[in-house]
Amino acid sequence: MPLVTHNTHSKRTGNLMRAAGMRASWTKYAEDVLKESERKDHDGLLGTGERFGFFPKGSWIEIRLENLTEGLWKVYVNRPAGREGIATGAEQVLRTYRLQCDEDPREFLRDIVNRPEGLWIEPHGWTTD
Repeated sequence: MPLVTHNTHSKRTGNLMRAAGMRASWTKYAEDVLKESERKDHDGLLGTGERFGFFPKGSWIEIRLENLTEGLWKVYVNRPAGREGIATGAEQVLRTYRLQCDEDPREFLRDIVNRPEGLWIEPHGWTTD
């Protein structure tokens, strides 16, 4: 099970990041781990789980996490069209992943400032019927 950590200090300035910046960092590194398990046929839904939004250098990005069963989570990432700055993009990007995690990733994201050790997650993938 990979450990996904996040930046706590800006790579550019060295200053301590705020919670939103840490969440953006963690989301990027989590997506790197989960990339192979991405659902290719996105259904257009953004999920009903708790929403965490952040602005990495002027770009609104949203992550939602839904608990499917004990330890199994569905993750939605929404990058709207017209993004500027570090996450520039003209088109909307919607991604959906599933992961296994022994603890609640929403609690981790809520308290990310006090959790520099990161979070253990495992890509789960999708089954086809």
